Amino acid sequence: MTKLPATTSPISSIKLTRPNPRRVVDLDWLARAAKLPGKTLHVACAIWFVVSLHRTPTIRLAPYALRMFGASRDCCYDSLRRLADAELIVLSARRGRLPRLTVVDRRVRPLVID
Repeated sequence: MTKLPATTSPISSIKLTRPNPRRVVDLDWLARAAKLPGKTLHVACAIWFVVSLHRTPTIRLAPYALRMFGASRDCCYDSLRRLADAELIVLSARRGRLPRLTVVDRRVRPLVID
């Protein structure tokens, strides 16, 4: 058995770090989400993570954010429906696409992200 020469691949030299969101979560919004059943709070935390990461209230909720907060794809759809019914988000979902949502305030206006 011959040994292959060791090479440095550009992928192995990339340092993978977790992003550091700097946005403070709207606690009133999060408290309203915490009162909803199921893993809605997990999904709400994933939403705020992506919102603070991209610094915009309109996002597509990706599976990596759900996995970070312990939510599956199935419970995500139920939780998004609950959040939309509670008027915490405005949801536009299409079959075969990631759900697109906008985090809104009590007057159902998009939140201003600093």
